[in-house]
Amino acid sequence: MWQHHDKQMKELNKIYSKISKQTKNRLQEIFKVLDLSYDNLYNIADKKFKSMIDVKIVEWKDKKLLKGYFGVLANNIYNRTRVKNSEILELLIYSAYIEEQSKLDEYENQIIYDDMNYYYMKGQEEVNESLPKNKRKEILTLTDILFLSLLAMNDSSGYNLNIYKQIVVKNNTDKLYRQAIININQQKELDIDDVEFQNIIDRQVDNKIKINGDKIFGAFDHKLIELDNKAKIEGIKLLDKKGKIKFIAIEDNVTTKMCQSLNNQVFNINDWNEFYRYSKSNDRIVKYRCYGLIPGLNSPPIDDGFHWCRSYIQYIKYSNYNLKERKRIFKDKISSYNWNGVSKIAILQNIARANMVVKDFPMLQNKINQINLTSGQQYFMAITPLQNSYMLDINKDLFISVKNARTNYEKMVKLGQAPKSTTYKDILTHELGHAVNFEILKIKYKKDNKLISEDWNNCYTSTEIVNRALKNIGIKDFDEKINELKKISEYSLENSEETIAEAFCDYYSNRGDASLISKEIVKIVKEWF
Repeated sequence: MWQHHDKQMKELNKIYSKISKQTKNRLQEIFKVLDLSYDNLYNIADKKFKSMIDVKIVEWKDKKLLKGYFGVLANNIYNRTRVKNSEILELLIYSAYIEEQSKLDEYENQIIYDDMNYYYMKGQEEVNESLPKNKRKEILTLTDILFLSLLAMNDSSGYNLNIYKQIVVKNNTDKLYRQAIININQQKELDIDDVEFQNIIDRQVDNKIKINGDKIFGAFDHKLIELDNKAKIEGIKLLDKKGKIKFIAIEDNVTTKMCQSLNNQVFNINDWNEFYRYSKSNDRIVKYRCYGLIPGLNSPPIDDGFHWCRSYIQYIKYSNYNLKERKRIFKDKISSYNWNGVSKIAILQNIARANMVVKDFPMLQNKINQINLTSGQQYFMAITPLQNSYMLDINKDLFISVKNARTNYEKMVKLGQAPKSTTYKDILTHELGHAVNFEILKIKYKKDNKLISEDWNNCYTSTEIVNRALKNIGIKDFDEKINELKKISEYSLENSEETIAEAFCDYYSNRGDASLISKEIVKIVKEWF
C-alpha cells in the first residue's frame, strides 16, 4: 500500500538534508555577525546594527515572510528603538528557519500533490475493479480546489498542514535559540559545528522524516499518510457515494491495540457507523458511534496513544449493489450449492449463532480465522455477519467450513480432542469461543507470543474467568462446582479453555434457557473486552 508513499518520502528526506545544510551555514553567518558574549548578550543593540535589522525586516515583508508569530516578533522589534541583542539573536535564528521553510514549500507541495493524487486515483481504481468492464468510469486526477481544501482541513491532531509547519519552525527556533543562550552563558564561542547544535539540527530533520532501513516514520510521514487516506476516500466517494471501506492495520511487532481492534472492520463513508475499538485512555474496548469516517477515530492514522500509524483503508467490493440485489444473489448461491446431504437448516442456524457472537464481540467481525480442528488438519472459517455483508466469496468458505466441521468433528471426538456434548452443528460457535479467548490473551500480553503461548497451554486466564464466574453465582463447594460445570459439558471438568468454548455453545444456542454458569462466563468475557 505505501510503496509509492515511501518512495516520495525518501526523495523528500534528501531534500530536507540538502536544505538543512544551507540553514546550518546561514546560522553560522548569524553567529559570526552578532559576535555575542556573556557580557553583551542582554545589552541594547547599537543604532547602526538596529538599522541593519530594520532593513532586513522590510526585505522579509516584501517576500511575504512576515506571517504568524515570526511576523509579530519582527514587527515588534521594527517598531521599537531599544532592542536587546538577545532579541535580535532570536529573530535572526527564526528568520533562518523561516527562509528554510520558504525554500521547502515548493518541493513539499509538489510531492504532497503527487502522493495524494496517486491515492485519490487508487480509490477510484478500487471502485472500478468491483464493477463490470462496461460500467467502469474514467479515472480523474486530483483537482487543485480539492487538493487545497484537503490541505486546509484540520487533521486528527487539530491542526492543518500550514499550522503544523509554523509550529515546527517555531519549535526549531526555540530549541536552537535556547542552546545558543546556554553556550553564551557558559562563555563558549558560538560554533554551529559544535556537537550540541549538530544534534539539534539532525533531530529536526529526523523528526520530520526518519529512515531506518526499510522503516520510515516521523511527523511529516504521519501527516501525509493521513492526507493520502483522505484523498483515497475522496476518490472512492467520487464513484460510489454510498460505498464502504475496510480498515486495514499493518500487523507487525509494533501494531497498537487501537489498530488491532479496528483491523478488518467495515465502515460506511456517508452513513452512521457504530463500532467497538480499544481505547488507550480507558484501557478497554469502547463502543463508538460516528457519521462517516473521522481521522483518529475510525480512519487512520489512529491518534489515541502516540504512535506512527501506517494503517490504511480499502474499498469493499460489492458495496455498490443495493441490499435487495445482494440478498437475491446470495439466495441464488445457496440454492445452487451442492449440499451433499448436509442439513442446510443446521448450517444456516450455525451461521446465525456465529453472527450473534460477532455482534457481541465486534473485533472479530470480517475476519477469516484459521482454526485447528485436529492435528495436521485446518480449515478456514469466515465469520462475516450474514445480515451485514452478503459477501459471497467469504460466505462460500463459511459453508465449506461447516460441511467440513461434521467430518472433522467426528474425528476429533474419536481422538478425544473434542467434548462429546458438542455437535458439529455447534462447532463454529465453539471455535469462536476459542477465538475470543485468544483475543483476550493478545490484549493482555500485547502480542508477546511467549507469554500468550504459556497462558494458552496452561489456561491461566481461562481458569481465572471460570473461577470468577463460579464465585459470582455463589458456587464455593467442590461438589457444587463439579455439578455446575457438568451442566456445560463433562469435558469442562478437565480444561477451563474448553469450558469457555462450551459456554459459548450453550449460551448462543439456548440464550434464555442456557445454564446460569454459561451466562455468567459469557458476561465476564464481555467485560474483559
